[in-house]
Amino acid sequence: MILIVGHHADPHVASVVQSLESCGHPFSILDSFDRSSDGVHHQISAGAALDIGGPKKRLTDFSAVWWRQKPRFVVPTETPAVLYDYFFVHREWNHLIDYLGIETAHMFSINAREKTAAANNKITQLKVAVEGGFAVPESLISNDVDSIIDFVSRSAGRKCVYKPFTPYMPPSGLITFTSEVDIQLLQENRETIRAAPGIFQVFVEKQFELRITVVGSDVFAARINSHHSSNTEIDWRREVFADIYSKYELDGTFREKLLALHRRFGLFYAAYDFIVDETGTPVLLDVNPAGQWMWLESRLGFPIGERIAAALANPPE
Repeated sequence: MILIVGHHADPHVASVVQSLESCGHPFSILDSFDRSSDGVHHQISAGAALDIGGPKKRLTDFSAVWWRQKPRFVVPTETPAVLYDYFFVHREWNHLIDYLGIETAHMFSINAREKTAAANNKITQLKVAVEGGFAVPESLISNDVDSIIDFVSRSAGRKCVYKPFTPYMPPSGLITFTSEVDIQLLQENRETIRAAPGIFQVFVEKQFELRITVVGSDVFAARINSHHSSNTEIDWRREVFADIYSKYELDGTFREKLLALHRRFGLFYAAYDFIVDETGTPVLLDVNPAGQWMWLESRLGFPIGERIAAALANPPE
């Protein structure tokens, strides 16, 4: 049996569930958003069972786990109490899920939680990518405004951008994307910049971008026409559902190099974002151990959900 830690309403979960149901493989979804579910039952005592969704689905019955838990898209803010309640519930569930991670560490999972945590760190991503022989943008990690201004000044007329380590999504639900910065903007926002370190990079002029999804040793590459509009020049996610995608055939040497990086991160699933610069060199921007893929499956016919389901049903050795 397969344990899916995620949300019933997530289309990615629905895609994998459809594949599991088609092959008759049993599964259970632990959904922290669904208050009508049976949840978890566990009494701390010698030999006590940990039940998922009822006594018929004990943790010992599972052979694989898919960690697909995602935060809510919009945070409730009707009153301060509602907001505090939201974060309290989120923290409480995370403690339980962390415990489940420990108890299932011996099982096949997508992905191992400690590997995901390491690969999610954007500084680690850049360092490991450079060690693996990949090009990355010239980058500065800082909240020192003068150092950042100096970095931008030395970019020799090239644009510079800022991006956060984690998505910033205020109550409105609007996401902060990668944004262009200049010296005037930095000087005008000194106090905001000092509040937390961020990633400042020299903008790489591009031919196009790549979103490469890796499932085990299967590689699905999509070319992204990021010159589609002025909105997508800096960050194509501003128009993620635009008609800007096509299938892309990777060079064999590059494919093997990417799979070696994938193994180095210790991941089974990940989505990799690259810029292909004006010389044709792929430049790594991001590693997404739990990156979205459903829109590419729908547009380009990539069987990503099927491959995830197949791995969960028949874990590789």
